[in-house]
Amino acid sequence: MSTRPRYVWASAGDGSAFLGLMFDNVAQLIVFSTILIQVFAYPADLVLTRMLPGTAFGVLVGDLIYAWLAVRFPAIAGWCVLAAWSPIVALALAAGSGRKET
Repeated sequence: MSTRPRYVWASAGDGSAFLGLMFDNVAQLIVFSTILIQVFAYPADLVLTRMLPGTAFGVLVGDLIYAWLAVRFPAIAGWCVLAAWSPIVALALAAGSGRKET
């Protein structure tokens, strides 16, 4: 009888990867907001009170779903770490197709 490997929740470099991605996204939001306001003459109150919070909420929901899949996929596949994977494969596994019978 084999034991399942323990899932690794975090590893070296995860913190810096998170901060790098977060700062990149914030920089993109600032740049695109500035372009909308300055170049395309969008009203600043529309961009800053409607578009930015909506974008932030969408990113939050997407990240929560992605994190749920990142936890669920290794459990279904029997892996102990999840480094690079296809979200399409994870969605298929999370939906139940390809589920291993134990």
